[in-house]
Amino acid sequence: MSFLYPAHIATLQSLLLSHYNSHVTDVYKLSKGMTNHNYKCVLDNHEQVIVRLPGNGTSLLINRHDEYHNLCAIVPLFINVPLLYFNADTGIQVTRFVTELPETDHTGSIFLQAATAAMKKLHTAPVRFNNRFAAMSMIRQYYDITCQYDIALAPAFAAMLPVLERIAEEAEREAPGICPCHNDPVPENFILDRRYRCYLIDWEYAGMNSPLWDLAAFSLELNLSVSQEQYMLQCYYGPAAIPAYTCRVMQSYKILQDMLWYLWSMIKVHFHTDYFAYGVMRYNRGLSMLSSGDFLPPHIRLPETVVPV
Repeated sequence: MSFLYPAHIATLQSLLLSHYNSHVTDVYKLSKGMTNHNYKCVLDNHEQVIVRLPGNGTSLLINRHDEYHNLCAIVPLFINVPLLYFNADTGIQVTRFVTELPETDHTGSIFLQAATAAMKKLHTAPVRFNNRFAAMSMIRQYYDITCQYDIALAPAFAAMLPVLERIAEEAEREAPGICPCHNDPVPENFILDRRYRCYLIDWEYAGMNSPLWDLAAFSLELNLSVSQEQYMLQCYYGPAAIPAYTCRVMQSYKILQDMLWYLWSMIKVHFHTDYFAYGVMRYNRGLSMLSSGDFLPPHIRLPETVVPV
């Protein structure tokens, strides 16, 4: 068995023995995932499962009861990997291991087509999630956590909140109605198997939201070029015309996403997970997007960007 945190190994062994009557023969810590600790476990019956153990501070950031409700709601869609166990009080989850297609090109046409099809299937499903994922509510919630724990932020962040509020309000006026959304469609949360079936995993932030939030996040996380983003949108909308407001609203959401995940990163840093450089990158990029468009009133000056130390 590979060397891992002893406490984590004990938890894995106890959980899988009590619920599956199986002993763990080997464990591999997965590099995927920024929020939690994820382990691939091989059992003595040769079954392979993925066990998620929540990371530090996640109870402040995630409602596991909402997550479980939403996971149950999407079961008929068959877009998540099979869920074997979920504890809404601890956040521990067990899913079946799915063999991923090796060396997936996340900006290639095959992946973009499969991923956008999975998102559209979710967005158009007759499903209602238990919660609303509203950008500014989340930003305010995370900002309040930073104040509660005296977490240092960029000096100008508090002054930017009214600007972000206005951007969010304008985006919601322009964007279509809400639907079930994943809200964290980073490339690592898509699994393309050997039969080119696409699974969407890690539903911690799922909630009712604008579908353009998912499309904006997907493009931002993949750092798609203008032409690649256009291809993604063509895959999503098919023969229908892409709504005129799409790119403008997506740009607004990208700014809000960078600022939201900047706060998330600083909270994780406080709880001893070193995402400082990542958080600063997101803050600086968000500021850059703010300055490159007409999002700011003329009388407001942008603060200087933060430099990682």
